[in-house]
Amino acid sequence: MHGYRHRNRPKGLIYIKHKENPTSFKEGHKTWNKGLIGLQIAWNKGLKGTHFSLETEFKKGQFINEKNPKWKGDKVGYYALHLWIYRKFGKPIKCEICHGIKNLEWSNKSGKYLRYRNDWQRLCRKCHRNYN
Repeated sequence: MHGYRHRNRPKGLIYIKHKENPTSFKEGHKTWNKGLIGLQIAWNKGLKGTHFSLETEFKKGQFINEKNPKWKGDKVGYYALHLWIYRKFGKPIKCEICHGIKNLEWSNKSGKYLRYRNDWQRLCRKCHRNYN
């Protein structure tokens, strides 16, 4: 019944090459990784968790605060200094003015933003806005 669909069907696929691709590999081309595939896999697996020497090993506390090569000292920005204060002194527990325990922040007393504990105070958000 549907024999008309098969009447003009080509017997085989014919490819016509219009132009040579300049990036295609030529016959006889040698690959750069021939014989190296097994070595690369073994080498990559060997690096994970490998300790080469104690001199190159990272030591705990090696780059803390002033020892860090990117340490800016007192030239640090506002946000970075507040992060440092939270890490150094912890989260405030109680407001020093109204003794509240909600919405606590570290507030700078002198406005010079020094890295000393006596230059900072624990205030709730409301007292912090009224203090400045």
